Amino acid sequence: MPLEGWQILIFEKLSNGYTEEAANPIWQYHKYIPYSKPDKVHDQIKFYGTPKDLDDFCLKMAGFYGCCSAAEPIHVQLNLAAYSIEVV
Repeated sequence: MPLEGWQILIFEKLSNGYTEEAANPIWQYHKYIPYSKPDKVHDQIKFYGTPKDLDDFCLKMAGFYGCCSAAEPIHVQLNLAAYSIEVV
């Protein structure tokens, strides 16, 4: 990936208190889905602090994804010991 692809998002604070994310063209090409929706959802990555670089962004994103996954009401998984599907 060219170096310009390593550029992290630009976070722009809007007048309504929400944040808008601007991804670089490479992220846009790969269909980056923002973690904020202006007027609907506050920026969920910046709750963990403003990312300093790509590694920090990935760490904050992995933390957010982990919280979402852990808090889901129903989780379908494969039990490798019994090789069966379980709903938790």
